[in-house]
Amino acid sequence: MAIINIMKMKYLNRFTPIFFLYTLCGIGLGVFVNNPTFFDSFSFWPLLAIGAPFACIWVFVLIILQVGRHKFPPLSPKISRLLEGKFFLFFSLLGLIILSSYWIVSGSLNQKRLPSETPRLLVLGLDGATWNLINPMMQSNELPVIQRLIESGSKGVLESLDPMESPNLWTSIATGMPSDRHGINGYFCTRADLHVNRVWDIAHRHGLQVGLFSWLVTWPPRDPFAFIIPSWMAHSPEARPFDYACIQELYLEQSRYGGEVHPIQGLWQCIQKGARWRGAEEMARFYWRDRRGFSEEDRLAAKLLSEMRMRADLFIALLKLYRPDVATFTLYGSDKIAHRYWHYMAPDSFPEFQIPADHPKKDAIRDYYRRADEEFGRILSVMPLDCNVLLLSDHGFKADPNAPRQFFLDASQLLQVLDVERIVHHYTIQRQVIIEPVIDDPQLVKTLEEALQSIQFSEDKEDVFRVEIQVEKQIVLRTNFSLSWHEESPILTNPTIEIEGKSYPTRRFFFDRTFSGTHDPKGIILMHGPSIRSGGAIEKADLLDLAPTMLYLLDLPISRELPGRIISEAITEEYRENHAPKYIDSYGDPPAMPEDSTAMPESLLEQLRSLDYIK
Repeated sequence: MAIINIMKMKYLNRFTPIFFLYTLCGIGLGVFVNNPTFFDSFSFWPLLAIGAPFACIWVFVLIILQVGRHKFPPLSPKISRLLEGKFFLFFSLLGLIILSSYWIVSGSLNQKRLPSETPRLLVLGLDGATWNLINPMMQSNELPVIQRLIESGSKGVLESLDPMESPNLWTSIATGMPSDRHGINGYFCTRADLHVNRVWDIAHRHGLQVGLFSWLVTWPPRDPFAFIIPSWMAHSPEARPFDYACIQELYLEQSRYGGEVHPIQGLWQCIQKGARWRGAEEMARFYWRDRRGFSEEDRLAAKLLSEMRMRADLFIALLKLYRPDVATFTLYGSDKIAHRYWHYMAPDSFPEFQIPADHPKKDAIRDYYRRADEEFGRILSVMPLDCNVLLLSDHGFKADPNAPRQFFLDASQLLQVLDVERIVHHYTIQRQVIIEPVIDDPQLVKTLEEALQSIQFSEDKEDVFRVEIQVEKQIVLRTNFSLSWHEESPILTNPTIEIEGKSYPTRRFFFDRTFSGTHDPKGIILMHGPSIRSGGAIEKADLLDLAPTMLYLLDLPISRELPGRIISEAITEEYRENHAPKYIDSYGDPPAMPEDSTAMPESLLEQLRSLDYIK
């Protein structure tokens, strides 16, 4: 009855849609001021999502007032006339025009290309990509962007290097040196371990702006480039500029201040920095479903697919803001998803698994390639026409019939039980967990070390972990047993673990995964742009050839210390005639990491003080 009575109130019935419409306009204007490119295209769903909560609040207020039998004060004749006839129609049309303008302007800004020669070189990475999967997908028209690049560019097989570990390989691409020369030889390395110059360092030395988005071994982001968004190997969500750490918090699932990540806060911050409607909506939908519960395997695929668009949004926003001369954007989910789901895609190679032909994960790898193709297309749509583009992988992929099954530690659950998740960062490398306190407190490190060392299996009374303290107060956590799956594993023979006098289910802290895909030495390379031959074939290229080629396309000197060659068969005769290669004997020492940039930002200090972690 309350709702019916409200609907009978003529002026309220007219005022409600106006309130709804102008609330939308106000919110839309606020979003537009912070991020003019937020709206991808005109759609009913952003209108509903933004305005519906406020309309519900308004109706709720009316119901409360009616149920409470509070009478509304009479409206003055002047206000009544504003809500009648022509005035009502005028204000409604004005609101619709304002909203429509937001979408139209956003759409036009999204389609606007960057100015000529910014960037001059774009490197797109698709970790673990293989022609064995790309070629059949192109034949069925599933990868239109890559197909278009091939038709007007040059392509070939890119030979990888040993050992085929991603940190080593992506650093070899950037430096033109093998791992024994550049110093990066595993998953524990950081930017501080680099011994040689990268293409990015040479470009910066010659006055070019550099922007790196998700390139491996760029943490900590201390180099004086336009922007640096580190990759999945980063020890913390730190980024350059600092306020772009929001995208890293969602990507790494680590708060820059320690403790739990708040997705809504992170999404709003990303929207302010350039995320658009569809990317934010996909991430919000993932977090909504995540609260209802994913299996570990389902969650991996869902997160990898949902985060891709928003990361591309932020990269495009950074390009438009800083206009670098050299930029990179890399997707690593193609490697992770291939390791985990290859047996679903190619069940004939794994007869022992008895996988049904219609398994929900059978298209997971192809879905990732299709989405990567779409995001590469959006990035290329804003590139200047005179930009040269390299699309490449560090290695290829193939089936691994041995299908090794492994156990993994859920460090988040462990730290939550120990009640320290708010005061430490953690990350996992090669199934070893690295724990770093947010603040420099030796007593905290010692206390945590003792707590971890005391954890035992309830039945065997054997220690679960061995704990080591490394430089910079890092705690390295390893198990006292093999994490390979076998029936006699203590994870399977001990149903409970004892932590600080309490028992917990062992499987709360350990889960298992099957790895059915493995690295193959044959990766991909695709070159496109005004300096690249159309329809060219790249022959016998390997990772060490990429740095000399990138330097040549940037018209920068090439060190004679680099063992690779210029991939000249992919470059036009006109460019080669007008640009003779420049050589120097050596680049000298790489740039040192600035000491003063290691200081903790004041905003982080304030947050730590508010949590009473420091005084």
